[in-house]
Amino acid sequence: MKSFPAFSLTALGLAALLAGGVLQAQTPPATPTEPQLFAKRAASSNAFEIESSSLALQALERAGLETDQPLVDFAQAMVRDHNEAQEQLHIAAAADGVIIPAEIDDRHTATLDSLKTASTGENFRSAYVTAQVDAHEESVALFTAFAADGPEGALKDFAAKTLPVLQQHEEHIKTLDRR
Repeated sequence: MKSFPAFSLTALGLAALLAGGVLQAQTPPATPTEPQLFAKRAASSNAFEIESSSLALQALERAGLETDQPLVDFAQAMVRDHNEAQEQLHIAAAADGVIIPAEIDDRHTATLDSLKTASTGENFRSAYVTAQVDAHEESVALFTAFAADGPEGALKDFAAKTLPVLQQHEEHIKTLDRR
């Protein structure tokens, strides 16, 4: 019986898999460490925070929940802080030659649409708080990755500077979620 070297059998097996289409070359997915993608996601997140929190302030007033002062304070802080972050993001993106799209991404748009159709009162409060927890968890992960692994430049500096504020927002909304 003739023996074949192990590397030949491995090569034959790999060739068979490739020929059968089992292994296919895949383009790696875009990561949040790419400046354009980071800027796009950060801008959409900021816009979502501003719009959803403005909506929350209106809904809380309509429902007579403006007495939920901790939530009112949180929503006001989101509008203020994310407007400021959006301005700083645009400055950093311009410095790095990155263009930021004006629109909110489809996922954030869908969440805004569901908030707009949510009932008033406690149902809206619950939907808003849940959306804020999710949004801040995603933002913290995005900014953490870019601050650590993004290319040097104004956007990386922006991510590092903004991350502690996002972490504070995340902790704050989680305390409101426990009530």
